[in-house]
Amino acid sequence: MVPANARGLRVITARDIIVNANLTGGSGGLSLSANQQATPTNANFVGVTVQSGAVVSATGAVTVSGTGGSASGSDNYGVKVRDTNSSITSASNNVTVTGQGGGSSGAGSKPSSSLSAVTMPPSKEGAAPFGQLQENLRDYR
Repeated sequence: MVPANARGLRVITARDIIVNANLTGGSGGLSLSANQQATPTNANFVGVTVQSGAVVSATGAVTVSGTGGSASGSDNYGVKVRDTNSSITSASNNVTVTGQGGGSSGAGSKPSSSLSAVTMPPSKEGAAPFGQLQENLRDYR
């Protein structure tokens, strides 16, 4: 999906966003915001999932913010990137991913594929923020 006239794209939902195909925001950037309201939705879900080899990108800034469902189930990640070749990237290297775990998951973001030029919070072990993601980096708060 590409917005008309290469303008930006902004998606906001009170629940989850699942990206299964390429999503491009153009020069105006791209923003995905899931479950960011004052009282998170009470259900089990990942805030933003990028899967099936999908690429979330823009020539401008890319911002992905997700909060997992507030029910007591596990895997209520804020942001999850999974499957081979799935990624979040920007031609301007301006990408911010913010994940807040919901329920009892305790994990904000879970990459199992690639994120590019990401601003991430410290790991749950308290290490410094990650400028690059390696295979051994799994869960973030």
